[in-house]
Amino acid sequence: MADLDQKDDSWEELAAERARLNRSLRRFELHHGELLNAECSMDPGPDVVYQCELEHLRELCDLTLRAMRKETGLAELFGDEEGTWAPHQLG
Repeated sequence: MADLDQKDDSWEELAAERARLNRSLRRFELHHGELLNAECSMDPGPDVVYQCELEHLRELCDLTLRAMRKETGLAELFGDEEGTWAPHQLG
C-alpha cells in the first residue's frame, strides 16, 4: 500500500516517511488501550489504521532499499535485485 507516487522518491524522502510512520506506530503501541477504549469512535478503528500502517511500512522499506541501491550503485552492499539485504557482505 505504499503510495504509487513514492516509487520515484529518493531514499532520503522515503526514510523521512518511514520515520513518520514509526512515530505513528509507536504512539499507538504506547497508548493502544486508551485508543481502543476511547468514547469517540473512529472509522476505521485505530487497530485497522495500525495494521495498514504496518503494511505501508513494510512496502516503504522495500522501496527505500531499492532507492538506496539505485542511488548509490552499491547493489553488492544492499542486496540483489529481489531486494534482499546481504549484511554478511559488510566487512
